Amino acid sequence: MLDPVGNTLFEGQAGPANWASTPHKTLVGSLQQATAGAPKADAVCACFAGLLTPDDKKRAEIELSVLYPGAKVEARPDYHAALAACPDGTDCCVIAGTGSTVFSWQGDDVVKSGGGGYLLGDRGSAFRYGRAVVQRFFEQPTEVSERILSAIEANFGTRDVSAVVAEVYRRSSPPAFLATFATTLAEEAEAGEAYAKSLIAEESRELAAIVARHIASFASDSDHPCIVLAGGLWQSHPTYRPAFESALSQALEPRSSRISLLETPAVVGAARLARRLIP
Repeated sequence: MLDPVGNTLFEGQAGPANWASTPHKTLVGSLQQATAGAPKADAVCACFAGLLTPDDKKRAEIELSVLYPGAKVEARPDYHAALAACPDGTDCCVIAGTGSTVFSWQGDDVVKSGGGGYLLGDRGSAFRYGRAVVQRFFEQPTEVSERILSAIEANFGTRDVSAVVAEVYRRSSPPAFLATFATTLAEEAEAGEAYAKSLIAEESRELAAIVARHIASFASDSDHPCIVLAGGLWQSHPTYRPAFESALSQALEPRSSRISLLETPAVVGAARLARRLIP
């Protein structure tokens, strides 16, 4: 929570709040826990993962009005917060965390490419990398590296295949859980494992192609597009960013890009969006 001049008045955190996948009771509990003890707000902008449709937005704003009576409220997808946190002059932002998506401003609106969630898209995301590790263990449990076996045991408490599969499906958010194994895949690539190197190259190319198409559609007048990277993947292991930048360089030819990491927390972007609600 920020005051009118941008000073932090309150910070809080809690559990999951994915509008599409978190059980409603859990989501509301997370919001209540994160804001417990906060001063009264004049405006609230909540940026949810999994906020996909106009109906989602309407229902989320009804929930916010109940939680924060008297405040002006707005619900947006989570990537809006990251974009609002980007520096001026950003042509597009590329989030790669559990999922992935590419987006930019078009006037006061936000235009998006990619995404699609873990079932339909999210190319170059931590989920797709992490899933490859657990899938490889499932398919070849006696042939995988000790590196994978150690990661499986550390996260599941067992190396039994059936128990691992059962635990994946018991998780409230399997994609987020599987995404935690992305670091292990990068370590596999660093150790020279061909399947890991090939997968990172392929996913990087696919994500770079989405970025290139997005820029062609929405920033075609920029000879040197400014691209900001957000999300935990880029800092999870030093393998991922250069692989993506190399793929993007090829996808954008003959143009070159300026790439940087998002330095301002996305939650500050959400607060900036809330400030817009106040005349």
